[in-house]
Amino acid sequence: MSVLETIHGLLSLAVENGASDVHIKSNKPAFLRLSGRLESVEMDPIAPDEVREFIDQSVPAEFHDIWVKNRQVDYSYNAPGVGRFRVNGFLQRGLPSIVMRHVSDHPPTFS
Repeated sequence: MSVLETIHGLLSLAVENGASDVHIKSNKPAFLRLSGRLESVEMDPIAPDEVREFIDQSVPAEFHDIWVKNRQVDYSYNAPGVGRFRVNGFLQRGLPSIVMRHVSDHPPTFS
């Protein structure tokens, strides 16, 4: 399974379960934020090269230099068939990490 398939599977799981965020740290299983609490996903750890590969593949071209220079970047990502996400890619203790927040297609109303 490619890193893209793995992460899209995590994003689908997050949306299906109403998670607000997906946390991906190198060498750790992913976590979903459910009702304000981080819950571990039963899966193999994601290797640092896979996390970096996802960021390199998904970051828009206009933000790639920011990622390379600062080792931190914020951008929007659309997972086809799953939804839109706000992404923060960064290095933590020298290893790449990602936090992805689901952006609903239906914004809340004031009523």
